[in-house]
Amino acid sequence: MKRHRININLHSILLILIGLIIVNVSFGENNSSLTEVDIEPLDGAKLYEEKTCFLCHGLDGKTPIAPIYPKIAGQELEYIRQQLKDIKSGARDNAQTAAMHGIMQLVTEEELEVIASHVASLDRGKIDQKPDRRSIGAKLFKRKTCFTCHGRKGQTPIMENYPKLAGQNAEYAVQQIKDIKSGVRNNGMAAAMNSVMFMVNDEEIDIIAKYIETLEP
Repeated sequence: MKRHRININLHSILLILIGLIIVNVSFGENNSSLTEVDIEPLDGAKLYEEKTCFLCHGLDGKTPIAPIYPKIAGQELEYIRQQLKDIKSGARDNAQTAAMHGIMQLVTEEELEVIASHVASLDRGKIDQKPDRRSIGAKLFKRKTCFTCHGRKGQTPIMENYPKLAGQNAEYAVQQIKDIKSGVRNNGMAAAMNSVMFMVNDEEIDIIAKYIETLEP
């Protein structure tokens, strides 16, 4: 009689344990599916606004609040990614990047990637003026070997971690070229450019920057 009761109790315990396992697995599957539904992919355009990128660079990425800020729409993805990471880490700290450094501390690596992809996908737009291919700027752009890395029209850099220059704000370009020449900016591929900047004086820098601004993005 006692043995029969023990068998019944053991059977009951086993049934309860099996039931608990089934419920637990079922809940896990449901919870997993809920998580998959709840987690939405990050939206680049939304992040671009949430992280306040638009305040300095414009909603379209090509109308910055001041000429000292760059147009970033349609820039090379790898270049954007590298610059964002360098500004966040402090590897790049020239000119206006000090303000951006603080903001970048609020951007995760995943968000950085999404924002970079969004910026790279933006339309670079068009400009009204036409570049004068016979101008001093055009000649200097070629003579000082700028085209070697950035393309003859400033639109086709030889590598993805070099920037497109065409249509960039002249004031911003002047600042960056001078900072690379002086060594104040030395992140990314700046070292390669620094090695040829001894050939370019300040007056020529201004002329080249103004020419770059007239190039079709």
